[in-house]
Amino acid sequence: MGSDNTATVTGLDSTVIAERGDANTAYLQGDRGSVTATVGDRNDLHVIGADDTAVIHHASNATIRIEGDANTATNEDSSHSTLDVTGDTNTAEASFGESNTAIITGAGSTASTGKGSFNTATITANNNATDESAPRAAANKFSAVLLYPFKGLEGEHNLPTRDKFAKEEVGEGRGLGVRSLTAIPSGDLVACISGIVTHQRGLHTLQINQHAHLLDLDFVGFLTHSCSPNVRVCLSEFKVWALADIGEGDVLTMDYASTEDVLFRQFECCCTSPNCRGWITGRRETLNLAGQDFMRRRESLHTL
Repeated sequence: MGSDNTATVTGLDSTVIAERGDANTAYLQGDRGSVTATVGDRNDLHVIGADDTAVIHHASNATIRIEGDANTATNEDSSHSTLDVTGDTNTAEASFGESNTAIITGAGSTASTGKGSFNTATITANNNATDESAPRAAANKFSAVLLYPFKGLEGEHNLPTRDKFAKEEVGEGRGLGVRSLTAIPSGDLVACISGIVTHQRGLHTLQINQHAHLLDLDFVGFLTHSCSPNVRVCLSEFKVWALADIGEGDVLTMDYASTEDVLFRQFECCCTSPNCRGWITGRRETLNLAGQDFMRRRESLHTL
């Protein structure tokens, strides 16, 4: 029964509940878990795993993001909420609500608008879209559009769309990244970007200035680091530009130190470029203890 809270749970068979509160965030990473937002406004449920369940019940302006297989996202009697599901054999249902969005990316999944009005189901890659609505819900629609689930962006130009970019595993131990599905010449605009402005630095935020960060869980927040990047992120104009020719199927890469004074977490680089720095920090921070140890070992190898 609180507001502006964040709950992070990692493990199996876990449960997270945001009840009777506003602007809460719940992160659930694991399998067979459950996360619920009940009777609140502007709640965000983010689930990574398999066989998980996320439910928005009697809530407004809420967001569920699920990444994994065989998960279920349900919006029960809620309005102006978003279900964004990535993976295979998932189910997303906006039931008995108005102005909701259900987005499905993967294979063998199902999205349903349920019995509501002005709902949208976005379907990609051999999934099923069903409209079970009464005649009053004739304004429901099914389309493949923006990567961003936010409402009100449909008419904006140059935002990333699902026919041009894919957020997926990029291999070589780098986790999720963004792959271009079309060729982009050097110097061209890659995309305009959006997201949530927050005062907190996070794993998927980019620094706008000393006091504000952009949280983008749909596009730019998942760009892969490279010491020889192929894109530049300009946060003064919220645009991404190509620094080199980008081929169809190439992973979009940026230099994290180009935007971040301090990283959420320093790490060993695996970009393999000729000018790889080895250990990645923000542009205004020094190596942490792990980084110092890494660089000592790296230098000792070079002297052998």
